[in-house]
Amino acid sequence: MTEISKLPRTVPRLLLLLALCCPAASLAEAYAVAGMAIARIRTDTGATSPLLADLRLGYRFDRFNLDNHKLELALMPGLRDDNLNQLVTDIPLSTSLFYRYNVTPHYSIHTDLILGYSRTDVTSSYVNVPEFTDSFHGISFGVGFEESLKSIPQLAFKVDIMQLYRGSQLRINTLTLGFRYAF
Repeated sequence: MTEISKLPRTVPRLLLLLALCCPAASLAEAYAVAGMAIARIRTDTGATSPLLADLRLGYRFDRFNLDNHKLELALMPGLRDDNLNQLVTDIPLSTSLFYRYNVTPHYSIHTDLILGYSRTDVTSSYVNVPEFTDSFHGISFGVGFEESLKSIPQLAFKVDIMQLYRGSQLRINTLTLGFRYAF
């Protein structure tokens, strides 16, 4: 087994180890994110836009001058498929590990640069053709914006624009709208 194929199994273990080593009260602020994402799957022949749920758990480090750094584990299960000329596409599940760096910590709207690793399963079917599923994995990147509510500072509205996968014949982009709650 190659080192790259071991990476998707290693990432959740590293995040769990990080959670155990960094208690929320002392070194990190734990948070959860819930939102809706629209994925844009582009090929040479067309594009479709399935709808996904976006569920994330993360840590924002708040000691040792690391408060601009966050780690997130994201799960995006599919909610609704999309079709183009009877070609139906769906994303049953996308899993990602993201590193976020806040470039505007002193402004009310925070801007994060996002870098990560994603694995996205894409299912497609066509009339009289058996269903086909393939997995795409690789480096992901994007930008995120969030603003905390003044009345409830633990709650923030967020928008993320991501590229989950880019290949020679396929691109998977997402636009996510959601809320982050800090514990």
